[in-house]
Amino acid sequence: MIQIVLPLFLPLFQSPTELWKETATLSPPAPEAQGEFGRSVSVSGDSAAIGAWREDAGAGVDAGRVHVYVRSAGTWTSQAVLTASNAAAGDEFGRSVSLDGDRLAVGAWGTDVSPTAQDAGSVYLFERSGTSWSEVAELRGGSVAPGELFGRSVALDGDRLAAGTPLHQDLVNGRSSVWVFEWNGASWNECAELQADPADGQVGDEFGYKVALSGERLLVGARRDGAGVANSGAAYLFEGGCPAWTQVAKWKHPSPAGQDRFGRAVAIDADRAIVGARLDDAVFPDEGSAHVYRRDAGGWTYEAFLLPLDPEPGAQFGRNVSIAGPLAVVGANGQDAPGVDSGAAYVFRRSGSAWSQTSKLTPWEGAAGDEHGRHLAVDGTTLIASSRFGDPGGIADAGLALAYELDASMRPFCFGDEQPPGTDCPCDNPSGVGTGQGCRNSRSIGGHATAAGSASVAADDLELCASRLLPNQPALLFAGHNAVNGGSGISFGDGLRCAGGNVVRLGVRVPDPAGGARWGPGLAAMGGWSGGDLRRFQVWYRDPAGSPCGSGFNLSAGIEVAFTP
Repeated sequence: MIQIVLPLFLPLFQSPTELWKETATLSPPAPEAQGEFGRSVSVSGDSAAIGAWREDAGAGVDAGRVHVYVRSAGTWTSQAVLTASNAAAGDEFGRSVSLDGDRLAVGAWGTDVSPTAQDAGSVYLFERSGTSWSEVAELRGGSVAPGELFGRSVALDGDRLAAGTPLHQDLVNGRSSVWVFEWNGASWNECAELQADPADGQVGDEFGYKVALSGERLLVGARRDGAGVANSGAAYLFEGGCPAWTQVAKWKHPSPAGQDRFGRAVAIDADRAIVGARLDDAVFPDEGSAHVYRRDAGGWTYEAFLLPLDPEPGAQFGRNVSIAGPLAVVGANGQDAPGVDSGAAYVFRRSGSAWSQTSKLTPWEGAAGDEHGRHLAVDGTTLIASSRFGDPGGIADAGLALAYELDASMRPFCFGDEQPPGTDCPCDNPSGVGTGQGCRNSRSIGGHATAAGSASVAADDLELCASRLLPNQPALLFAGHNAVNGGSGISFGDGLRCAGGNVVRLGVRVPDPAGGARWGPGLAAMGGWSGGDLRRFQVWYRDPAGSPCGSGFNLSAGIEVAFTP
């Protein structure tokens, strides 16, 4: 039986319940304009791999690089910058990456197999020993031809690797393929070439546009599958392992429509799988959707239809997806706040078989056109989402990525979105359903608050960050002992004051041109808190022209922190 959770049945005033802290901003050691660092992302434990497919790598235009970062004592540092041993212009090494422990697979779909086989594509395997990475293999599909883009997608799990070739045209039936390789203890060997069942697959479906592996389960996206409706898309599930893979399911959108692109993104983790449909018109044109499936004793079952709580046209929710245990993350690179196509990543958590949105992540210093969340990955309580068109240091489209960590010692509150009931903004200026912002300001968005660092008083590395404020207008961070009115707050200016009781002012900042400001580290001495204390933080900020209530000032959403020694 298919269970579809449509937006009408979602809690309309659900607010964020988890705080994912920005713990690091990752960018290349030497950023290159148009390098698009963040074109691919993979995370495994305390390591992350990020592709920059348009960096020149000293080998020519768009040769590409992959950057490896490691985390130690909560700090992310660059461990290696990898290039192919035979790097050449146009290879676009880093178009796809998959990291699993000390192994890394990198797709370079523009590799020329020979002078007459251009853009056939390759996949490179790297292994880590200590802190050093070495290239150990270059793999190619057995019958890949020029222009077929082998390595458009890669998935690595233990001793098994899958590589998609969405433009492959098999000599027998013209259909695209996914190649599977396995490590036999001495070398990587091709063990299967998989295609959609002849009754399903067609030429041009782009089977293999995305692949995902979990043990002996392989999920393949075919974003242009047109069975029934043109380019509605599909996802194929294979089980069994080499050499006897068997197609056990073909999944379509529950209500397929033209150009949905269901299968544009896929991910699988044990008994759960998720499929993105970035151009689904579920709520608005091209808003997008994501779909969760589960495996139980009776086989695979449709479990949930995921949508953001603040849908908007063109958001492309489902452009990328990742799943790990009870968490699923969905990218919406076309989401507009705070700027057009600034992008967002949405976190969902499962309880039993019910999924709910718990966070929406946008960079506190994000800008229009960054497309945050277009590429992302989650593993445990670590999440990395990239902004491949970000401009670190003012370098256009060099790209950057943000590392987030789920922190149980902090939580967001005071949203101005009528949750819990009765927490209305002063003059009908709510932040919007489920967005987790403060009351709406003259920019038609609410002030957003997040945190970085830790709740440790001894470390004193806590940073409070606010975004979507008024550029070049003063902003004051303050902390209180209590949650006013139980956290519901009271009207104050254009916003809600939810932090009160022995209020301490922690400094004035002037937000940057994007409306972002940051306080800390080093706030503990000023704030006077100690281990075991609970404090609530908010930002008061000027909004002199066109403020919704005419008060000339507003307040951000709040952050609650339970301090540790």
